[in-house]
Amino acid sequence: MGYMSASSSHSPNLIVPGQVTPAPAQQLYVTNASGAVQRTIAVTPRVDPGFFRKLLTDLNPLRSELRTAVRAHPWIGVTVLALDALATANVGNPFLFYDRRERWKEVSGLLEGSRSDLWRSYFDDVSPNWQGSASQMLQQHIRFNVHPLYSRLDKISRAMSDVMHSLYKEVVEYDLSLLGLYAGNAPIIKLLSKLSANPASSVAMYTQMGIFAAALGNLTKQFADIFVTYESQLQKLELALNDIKGAFYIGGDPTQGPRDLKLSSSVTSPTSIADVWQPFPGKAGGTTGGSGFQTATDYLKRFAHTMSDCGTGVELLKEVPPRFEGWGLAPLSGIPLVGLWFVRRLDVIVDTWADGVHILGAVLKADSKKLIATADKYIEVTTPGVK
Repeated sequence: MGYMSASSSHSPNLIVPGQVTPAPAQQLYVTNASGAVQRTIAVTPRVDPGFFRKLLTDLNPLRSELRTAVRAHPWIGVTVLALDALATANVGNPFLFYDRRERWKEVSGLLEGSRSDLWRSYFDDVSPNWQGSASQMLQQHIRFNVHPLYSRLDKISRAMSDVMHSLYKEVVEYDLSLLGLYAGNAPIIKLLSKLSANPASSVAMYTQMGIFAAALGNLTKQFADIFVTYESQLQKLELALNDIKGAFYIGGDPTQGPRDLKLSSSVTSPTSIADVWQPFPGKAGGTTGGSGFQTATDYLKRFAHTMSDCGTGVELLKEVPPRFEGWGLAPLSGIPLVGLWFVRRLDVIVDTWADGVHILGAVLKADSKKLIATADKYIEVTTPGVK
């Protein structure tokens, strides 16, 4: 869209989010149930560079000049003042969208990393050491039950990051265009208003006011039209949300409760462990007391611990994407006026996604406990004298 941009000489300190040197990375420690650190994630905090605050600091004096000038000419001034109020109500803080874009991007990467860790661990720890029906059922459980849950959550994460990027871009362009429009017209209208006793100056002033009002109205309409086009993107997101509901909830309805997505009991039943779990020759059950992961049961436990770590890491992600709430929803506090139509729907997407992440994390941790118990029971059943 053909937005104007504000003069760089007018606001030298108007720094767009994402164009500042990031703060030093901080460490996020992921622990298991006993508090032992399992992995460390580097987290780079994002700092609001103050674009929105500086924008309003530059814009408000220009608005004051303009409003003072047009009040003396009510018949056109009323129109200009109404458009001024509407246009400035749509000023937004791009950092709100930039931060969410980056958070959803990070979440997508962490989900993919967790899924790859789980799959890689199966092929490193279970597949080379175990044969029999249990190993195959475990693989099918990961492939057809667990991985699709990751995929559906990641699909929403990627789509939300794309939407936040688009909104960030449009808000920045609108903010700069509006500032440029005021910077180019307010001083001229103010000067012509002082000279309006002169007929020629009066004609010039009304002409300038008309041009400014038309440009302001057109800019506001273009911006509103662009936000309305995001209705189609929201529609796609909500359809993808139906996929999450269908995968995680009975009948796709959260009120009916989550599905039973945990590992089949036929894989972990104590009465059939020796039949369904069969180590490859040379991979006898039991522990070595040496290097740790040298026997089949030790490898199965290692896979189970990886699964638990993945579950813990996934559950932490539910706190990452923020909702749109609080002071950011007040006029001139961050969200453009036209954007308020959509924030509730975006929050529903965030909440449903977070519930799905929680369910996936709980499934992984429950499966991990089952597999650890299965490994211990296998030792007890197949090794005489071991309890």
